[in-house]
Amino acid sequence: MRKEREDVIERELQLCGYFAIVTSEKMTASEALNLYKSRGISEKLFGSDKTFLGNRSFRVASS
Repeated sequence: MRKEREDVIERELQLCGYFAIVTSEKMTASEALNLYKSRGISEKLFGSDKTFLGNRSFRVASS
């Protein structure tokens, strides 16, 4: 039976915190978070465009 490494868990919890999303438009926190999460799609499209133009910049990502 494995025992929880409470020291490791505590150290990781100390690294947890808050983050702020600053926008130039008025929106709810939920709207800002959804917009922030959708930025990955734009970044992937931009990266593929750069590759198509000959930048030789290939990116690999996995979940």
